Amino acid sequence: MLDTCPSCGAKLQNKTLSLNNNQLLTERQNEIISLILQKDYKELCHKCGLDDYYRAQSGIASRIDELKEELKSMVASVPLVTIHNPTGWDCEVIGMVTAQSATGTGVLTEFISAFADLSGMQSERHKSKLKAGEEMCKNQLQMQAIDMGGNAIVGVDIDYSEIGSGKGILMVCMAGTVVKLRNIEVLSNKINTLDGIPRIKDKLDELYALAKIQ
Repeated sequence: MLDTCPSCGAKLQNKTLSLNNNQLLTERQNEIISLILQKDYKELCHKCGLDDYYRAQSGIASRIDELKEELKSMVASVPLVTIHNPTGWDCEVIGMVTAQSATGTGVLTEFISAFADLSGMQSERHKSKLKAGEEMCKNQLQMQAIDMGGNAIVGVDIDYSEIGSGKGILMVCMAGTVVKLRNIEVLSNKINTLDGIPRIKDKLDELYALAKIQ
């Protein structure tokens, strides 16, 4: 067993014998420091490496947030089409996905909507709420498709309904079939974005695993 830290030379003390113990960081902790802070140290102790380890952990959280935003923008490129067999697509069916979104309209919105109907106008507030619900459902379907290993969704269907009579809660439901395009080049304007998604997911998985190490 080593008596001193290979990096800083500080004396190593057994924690069972001293309250001011100084131990070597674990191999995984040293790996986290090297990956996140770009410091190529083989062995660090609490005295010379603990602060770096805590900074690395904070760096993991920040990097995860950055990659999640990057992934979110990429996922938006996953195409959703209402037809079941798009022309020129050579694809493998993976499975069905569904998404739901519910939002309250509120008493004031109901009154405005009724007034607008009497005037022969469409309620813009209702339209905006439905649009938000549609976007939320689309995002859910696209993320599920990526998680399932797909890169497109066909046969997309959308339905609208009210939850509870007179309660003013609107529900948007979407469903579709996830497919994996073999000839992804047919999506020439999105191919680079879709090809980059697995790389981002792999990085996120690696960082999530690192974040669990104490």
